[in-house]
Amino acid sequence: MNGNSIEIDSDERIKKQFGDFAEHLIMFLLGAEGMSVAHIDHVGADLFATDRNGKKYAISVKGRRFKTDSPTYTFTESNIKHLTETAKKWDMNPAIAFVLINHHEEHRIIRVIIMALETMKMKGEDSEIKYINKVQHGYSIRISNDTYITQIRQDKELYYSELEFNAFNRSILL
Repeated sequence: MNGNSIEIDSDERIKKQFGDFAEHLIMFLLGAEGMSVAHIDHVGADLFATDRNGKKYAISVKGRRFKTDSPTYTFTESNIKHLTETAKKWDMNPAIAFVLINHHEEHRIIRVIIMALETMKMKGEDSEIKYINKVQHGYSIRISNDTYITQIRQDKELYYSELEFNAFNRSILL
């Protein structure tokens, strides 16, 4: 491991740890926006949340650390089915939260994207939208270039946040 990179497979539990981190990060961000949030263990949804107006959401959180230079995450038809069924069962609105890290960027940036399931579907069918596409088995979200990131930042129908982290004096831990 050199001073500028993170060994992303250094621990076999890192995938679970990152998934847990992603769920708790979304809980924190939604709570900071004034929502009541509960962490749940249910097929299709990871969080239940209620906004200030009483609107309720079943949220599927997907965390991904990209090892390739073409970061794309596909929210599958199976994911959609399970989220939709859970939301319907609990009389909630289905939503998705992505927590994405591209290890090929110069700076380590955690990108957070939250949107309603219907918003993702609508944008995936729109040829003007480049960062979400309808694909054979679901919808793919891409963060691989500046065009996609610019569209995401400008999109008023989703929540987007970036958190940058840098390690200084890492040799103390190594």
